[in-house]
Amino acid sequence: MLFVLGETFDNFINTAQVSAAEITITTQPASSTTVAEGNINGTLTVAATVDPTGETLHYHWHSSYTNNNIASTPITNPTFTIPTNLTQGTYYYFCQIRAGGGVANSSVATVVVIAATIGNVTVSGTTGTALTTPQTATRSQTKR
Repeated sequence: MLFVLGETFDNFINTAQVSAAEITITTQPASSTTVAEGNINGTLTVAATVDPTGETLHYHWHSSYTNNNIASTPITNPTFTIPTNLTQGTYYYFCQIRAGGGVANSSVATVVVIAATIGNVTVSGTTGTALTTPQTATRSQTKR
């Protein structure tokens, strides 16, 4: 290792520059996805490249209840499966990608969970008989 006359090792280390990898997000997650409570099915996907090539990309999903890139619960995977137990409301997700000292955040993906809908309801009774309150409707769901 060469030192400039009069320069200390600490000064040499402190002035050394290390460049971080450059991450380019090539696929952003869908900006908005709407699902029905009780019938949630879907994923969010993000993809990226890194320069220099050869660096390993690390995907780190985060969920938030506000529309910003403030992390809360981390979820690790390049493709994120929307949780099936979400209740009616709006949820926000983003992915932070790291590699070789570089960091990139995806755009925020909004997942809107709407109330479950009841399909066809059949009310049966005797003709000419008034229905009394309360009535009970049953819902049947056919998986496709």
